[in-house]
Amino acid sequence: MSPKLSTLHPLTEATPLDIPAIAALEFEYYAQESFSAGVFYQAIAQWPSPLWVVKEGQQLLGYALIGPGKDTQEAWIMAALVAHEGRGKGIGKALCQACIESASARGVRELKLTVAPDNQVAVGLYQQLGFTTVTIVADFFGPGEDRLLMSLAL
Repeated sequence: MSPKLSTLHPLTEATPLDIPAIAALEFEYYAQESFSAGVFYQAIAQWPSPLWVVKEGQQLLGYALIGPGKDTQEAWIMAALVAHEGRGKGIGKALCQACIESASARGVRELKLTVAPDNQVAVGLYQQLGFTTVTIVADFFGPGEDRLLMSLAL
């Protein structure tokens, strides 16, 4: 059974039919640095954790992608993105909670993520969910693209 945000905004596992909207949202926010549609297709075909989506009707309001870690005890929230239309509705929190629950159910012991140090809204949400900052990783996404590495013990 998938976690539920509300009856108006159900949280479900993505299907291949959701990928074009996910890739479009990703590109809208991250342009050339966005994940391609191919990454999302491969994720739902090959990775053990679901790609979560929240939609209102056919409109995608957000998604979260969990990637495998170096071993079965570790997983990563690779992306969690909420569209402007979905912000302030608890969608980001619900997506992250779904990631935590599904990772924990698989026996993952540590869930990691990175976030831009200046994204205080996201950092605050992750801290509220129990993530702690491990370190700042300089140039994580290339020169000048520093990230906070955060971790949650499950």
